[in-house]
Amino acid sequence: MDKHEEFVDLLSERRKDCDLLWVTRPMDPLLPHKLSLESKYSRRQMIEAVVNDERVKLAITSLAAAFQLDTNKVIREARVMVHEMASKAHLATVRWLGIVITKVLKRIFLSIYINEATVFRMKKEMQISQVQYVYAPSHRSYLDFILLSYILFSYNMALPNIASGMDFYQMYIIGEVLRKTGAFYMRRSFANDLLYKRVFQSYVMSLVKHSDRAIEFFIEGTRSRSLKSIVPKFGLLSTILESLLEGGVPDIHFVPISISYERPPEELLFAYELLGVPKPKEREKLAYCIIDSHKKNTILTPFNIIALLFNERSQMYPDNPYSLDSLLNDYLWCKNLLQTFGASIHSERSEILRLKERHKATKLKDTAHVKGHTLSERTMQTAVSVINISIYLNPTLSFLTNPAIVALAVGTEGVELDTAIKRYVVLRTILSTEFAMPFIEDETMIHSEWKETFGFLLRLNYISIQNDTCVQAQNQKVFSLLYNVLLPFIDAIYITYLVLFEWDESNDITIQAVSIEAQKRVEEAVLNGNEWGKHPYSLSLDLFNTTISNLMIQGILVSSEKRNIYQVDKIRIALLLAQLQSLSLKRPPGSYRNTVLLSVSPLVVLAKL
Repeated sequence: MDKHEEFVDLLSERRKDCDLLWVTRPMDPLLPHKLSLESKYSRRQMIEAVVNDERVKLAITSLAAAFQLDTNKVIREARVMVHEMASKAHLATVRWLGIVITKVLKRIFLSIYINEATVFRMKKEMQISQVQYVYAPSHRSYLDFILLSYILFSYNMALPNIASGMDFYQMYIIGEVLRKTGAFYMRRSFANDLLYKRVFQSYVMSLVKHSDRAIEFFIEGTRSRSLKSIVPKFGLLSTILESLLEGGVPDIHFVPISISYERPPEELLFAYELLGVPKPKEREKLAYCIIDSHKKNTILTPFNIIALLFNERSQMYPDNPYSLDSLLNDYLWCKNLLQTFGASIHSERSEILRLKERHKATKLKDTAHVKGHTLSERTMQTAVSVINISIYLNPTLSFLTNPAIVALAVGTEGVELDTAIKRYVVLRTILSTEFAMPFIEDETMIHSEWKETFGFLLRLNYISIQNDTCVQAQNQKVFSLLYNVLLPFIDAIYITYLVLFEWDESNDITIQAVSIEAQKRVEEAVLNGNEWGKHPYSLSLDLFNTTISNLMIQGILVSSEKRNIYQVDKIRIALLLAQLQSLSLKRPPGSYRNTVLLSVSPLVVLAKL
């Protein structure tokens, strides 16, 4: 994406026109996958192709023999499965929904900005190419697939085959309506169901080969409740690529699509969920390439920057709240810094600061179904608001993560270059899952990453080298920002390690038990202002879960013979604890407790920004 391309408000025209006339306009939707008549399959042909697929037939025969079942009964079961998952595109349904969705979007959003130049370029390519297209959007809200379908409909492009979860299928009427807009359904987990696995793989491969519509799926698998990229899932991607490797299509174009929200519709739900309240190598390379594209194309809004500044201010100057002028000065400085790091910022008037009253009286009313440790009312009063601020600043991590890891490796005092590199390797490894970076065992590749980011900071004069010693440059403001944005993650990791190291071996290690104990210890740190874990964002269950996942990837936490029970390598955990303790971390003097962020009314800030 060209950083200088203009964004167009999709809703501005809709506010001027008649919705009914617009959705019923003459349409010939652009079909991206050019197929001959004999190669293009109808829904019925697609179902028959799946049932008659050799791998599906082999699975049917094997299961019938293994469980002594009638083969025809297993065939009927396979047919039921493919009927359950198959999409059924119907333009009339799309038009009818278009009226409803247009009215809803105009009510809940002020604007929907589109990189229109990129859309036009893609349409032009589709008109001449002979390849299948796969849309791979980021996943930040339940609205993501609706927004993407609405955008495609607005630009006269065919709606794709959309991979959808069974939650939608089971919704009365809604499931069938979504099917007619292009949704195909998949169960959440079917690794142990051979027949379903073969049927699903065959259906997806048939879509790749014989559907003239694109395919859409969320490579992250699930919503990122914290608004930052999460580790990609490889299952559906592998099946799509298998069609290419078998020669079913000449090529596949993956289209990474980054969707950014100034205010996510589920923001309050996210904060509670994070606190535990319910509600092959090539494939990996491609998956992370798509995630990386999401990050690079993340569009930051003014409030993302303001949230980042508030996070910094509350820790460094808790007794010195922002005035309007000081906030504006820091905003311009931080905006320039983020642009230096490659960020695109959409600087439109923001209504987001009107949200203060919404969270003023938030209380936890029912603790019966809390997933983690039951937090005190005092903790919740601070944590919900702070986690919301952290969610808003997390999109900036797409551009700050690598520089921040280098900053932590260099530390506050001079450190030898070799030591800084070793620290970077450790930090890059333990943070890889948290920030959706590929897990790299080859240290030479990590060294290459280090050189790139370190050299970048060196050229900007944020770091200098004196006699093979790395030191901070005079501009400590940048380093402070980078430090403090990563400290909540480092603290959550450290406390999780400590919990595992001190675990009583007479008790079974389960993921939930470790998360509960870690969250309990972080709460104590938040309330007491302890060195490790005093930032309320360290209470997020996501941080503990990604730390545990990372330990599994490293082979430090392994499954035992008992289901859902794990064993920990305490020697390696002790080494990691020692490495974290050896970091030259400069702890901020303040905390979020009793912090005042603004000395003026939010409405005044709105007027000035």
